Amino acid sequence: MHNRFDKGYKILFSNKEVIKQFLIYFVEKDFVKYLDFDTLEKVNKSFVSKKGRESESDLIFKINCKNDIIYIYLLLEFQSHIDYKMPIRFLNYITSLYLDIYEKSKNLPAVFPILIYNGKKDWNASYRIQDMIEKNLEDVLIPHFEYFSFEINKMSKENLIRIRQALSFVFYMENTDSPKEIEEGMFLFFNIFKKEQPETFNIIKSWFRNFFLDKDKKEDILLLKSVNNFEELINMYKSVKEKLKDAYYEEGKLKGIEEGEKRGKLKGIEETQTELIINLYINAKMSISEIVLITKTNEDFVIKVLKDNNLLNY
Repeated sequence: MHNRFDKGYKILFSNKEVIKQFLIYFVEKDFVKYLDFDTLEKVNKSFVSKKGRESESDLIFKINCKNDIIYIYLLLEFQSHIDYKMPIRFLNYITSLYLDIYEKSKNLPAVFPILIYNGKKDWNASYRIQDMIEKNLEDVLIPHFEYFSFEINKMSKENLIRIRQALSFVFYMENTDSPKEIEEGMFLFFNIFKKEQPETFNIIKSWFRNFFLDKDKKEDILLLKSVNNFEELINMYKSVKEKLKDAYYEEGKLKGIEEGEKRGKLKGIEETQTELIINLYINAKMSISEIVLITKTNEDFVIKVLKDNNLLNY
C-alpha cells in the first residue's frame, strides 16, 4: 500500500463507526461488551516520530468501560516487512501516553494496544516484550507488556461476508487481486447493505477514494464525489474498471487471469456461482431466498447446487 493510501486509511479509522465495528466484530475480548460507544472520543495526540510516520500511524481513543475510562491505542502498520522491535516500540508509545496523562491526572487508565497490519507476509514478530528479555532475573522484575494484533490478510472472505458490516467490506476488498474481484465483492456486499444507514455508504465511499488514490486515478476521485448511493457506485466503478487493469498489470496481479477467462467462460461463471452459493449457505448461514437475491440466480439452480453437494436432502 502506498503512502497516499496509508493516509487515507488513517482517515478511515478516525471514523467512530469504523472503530465501533472493529472492536465489536474483530476484537474477541470480554471487555468489549461493556464499552459505552456513546462516550467514544478521539484523542488528538500522536506519539509516532516524524520518521516513523512513513510506515505507520497511530490513533488514540478513550471510552467508558464499566463507568471507568479506558484508552484504545491503535497502531496502523503499513510497511511490507516485519518489524521485530514492535513490542519495544509499542511499549514506548504507551509509556509516552502515560507520561502525557500523568501531567493532568495521577490516575492512570488501562490502555488496550492494537496493531492493525495489512502486509502480505504473516506477522511473526513477538506480541510480548517479556519474550525479548533475557530470563536472568526473577519474572516479577521483568517488564510485562502485550499488544493485540489484527492481520487483515488472515481474514477469510467467508467470515467477512458473514459479518455483514461496512468494515468487513473494506477488509474483503483489501484481499482482492483484480478489478473483476472488486466488482464481484461490490455486487455481493451491496445487496447486503442496500438497507443500511448512510454511515455505511460513507465508509465504503471513503475506501474507494483511498483505492483510487493508491492507483493514481485522480480523475476517478472527481467522479466519486457525485456518487450518492450503492447503485451509482457500482455503475461508476464499471465505467472505470477497464482503466484500472493497467495499474494491476504493473503490480503483476493480472498475470494469466485474462487467458483463463478466454477458456470456457460460461463454465467458469457457473463454477464461480456454485462456489459462492456453497460458501453463502455454509459459512454465511444464508437462506435459499437470500442466496438467490445476492447471486442473481433462481431458486431451482440454488437448490440443485446444494443437493449436488449433499447439503440438502429434499
